[in-house]
Amino acid sequence: MRVRSVAPLCCFLWVLAGLAILGAGLVELLVDTPLPRGCYGIAAGVLVGWTLLARLLLRTPVPRSTKLLLAAALVALAVLHWVPWSSRKVFLRDLERVQIGMSMMQAKAVMAGYRIGTGWQTPDGEMRVENTLVFRHSDLPHYNSDWGVVRLDDTGHVYSVEFLPD
Repeated sequence: MRVRSVAPLCCFLWVLAGLAILGAGLVELLVDTPLPRGCYGIAAGVLVGWTLLARLLLRTPVPRSTKLLLAAALVALAVLHWVPWSSRKVFLRDLERVQIGMSMMQAKAVMAGYRIGTGWQTPDGEMRVENTLVFRHSDLPHYNSDWGVVRLDDTGHVYSVEFLPD
């Protein structure tokens, strides 16, 4: 049995996709928090899948307007994913590269170029956390306590990596 029209479904899915891309953009730009890398690939796959599903159900070629809309959506996702909107995004990508089991020197090499230390001053000098490397990407007021915390075991190897936002 041939489906007569899936246009309302396709329209709904495209509006939903547009809202998802808009939401991702707002999170990236206004909240200044990059989404996990996998989100972009999943979104791109869903967009392409919806377009192909509509083509199969309608048994007609995909209209040019839909192809252009798909291309624009994929470009928007790529831009959101790859453009470093702030130093935080680059910092988080580098922090993800620090792996459990790395030595302290390897972790420092991965995070070379970033500030080391909490940046918090106490009467005794800068606050330190034992067996922990704290990396910061900026001294700007809205980022000065963005910490990449790398915890080391007694042998000096990484056993935990986390990001603590300002």
